[in-house]
Amino acid sequence: MAFGYCYLGLLVAPGEVGNKAALHLATMLFVFLGSGLFVRYFNDFCDIDQDRKAGKQNIARGDHSAIRWLKLSGYTAIIPVALWFSAAPFPLYLLMGVQHLLYLLYSIPPIRLKEKGWPGLVCDAAYGHAVPAAVGFAFGYTAGAKSSPESLWIHIAFAALSQFALGIINILYHQIEDHPKDKKAGVLTWVALKTPATALKIGFNRYAPLALASLGGFYLYWGINGFPVLALALLLTLFLISAAWFSNTANPPARHSPRLLALNELTEIWAPLYTITALVFQDHRFIYLLLLHTFMFYRIIFPFVFYYFRRLGSGLQWLSGQLVYFYYHKLLALYARLKKRFFS
Repeated sequence: MAFGYCYLGLLVAPGEVGNKAALHLATMLFVFLGSGLFVRYFNDFCDIDQDRKAGKQNIARGDHSAIRWLKLSGYTAIIPVALWFSAAPFPLYLLMGVQHLLYLLYSIPPIRLKEKGWPGLVCDAAYGHAVPAAVGFAFGYTAGAKSSPESLWIHIAFAALSQFALGIINILYHQIEDHPKDKKAGVLTWVALKTPATALKIGFNRYAPLALASLGGFYLYWGINGFPVLALALLLTLFLISAAWFSNTANPPARHSPRLLALNELTEIWAPLYTITALVFQDHRFIYLLLLHTFMFYRIIFPFVFYYFRRLGSGLQWLSGQLVYFYYHKLLALYARLKKRFFS
């Protein structure tokens, strides 16, 4: 998802991005690698006792105390070192600092927002979706600037807001999935307080429309500001996915609950591909980025591509059957009646 926002940042960046695009993309990859390793290990580090009670796998449980702190320090160090080597602008240090602070607030006792109900949902949505979207856009947008553009904060605020409701939906899904084990371990998440059925209902009735509106508004904003074709493609895909959200019960690949996580498909699969294609039209050298992105994420891209090809094949078979039925049962019958009436 963050890469899709980075590509959009490159597309709308002030000035020529040139070779800095590759540098910023590589830096972002290392930064998110360090951030991802940290949060994965830190969450397990703070949940050792609860995971033992729930029978969950915990990657920190078997490590010695010194090894735990060494890993946490090393994963954290990757972030500022990568930013320093690439001479990243100050806003990226600040955004990644906010991201790290949110990790701490979510998991570490006694604050531990994870078990504070609604604040836990907000915190997870922020570090899981909103801030990564802002960071991704900032990496792309600053690649074309000699200094931090004045409009940077406005753009990254829009990027963060476009993902916030979707972040709420995603943490609801994960808390619903983890509810049996969390209940066994005594972990009081928001879903544990509200019950999974209530959480699911709130997700669909409240946050699904909000996610649709925020994403649609974000894409419409870029359509008005010089990228109508890209915005039209994104809005059309958003409409089709949201229509399928409420009507399709078939399970697309890699989704246990496709209706709840349907919009992830747009931000993870189609939006990045559409945006890179727009970049290729802007500068043909970005064709290498399109190939690299497809290779890096082929495990999540191709299952959806094949899924829709199968759906298209089924649709064509249905259409063919309807045409045959119309020809033999409607058109020929009408011809026979007309012939009998006028030529008998």
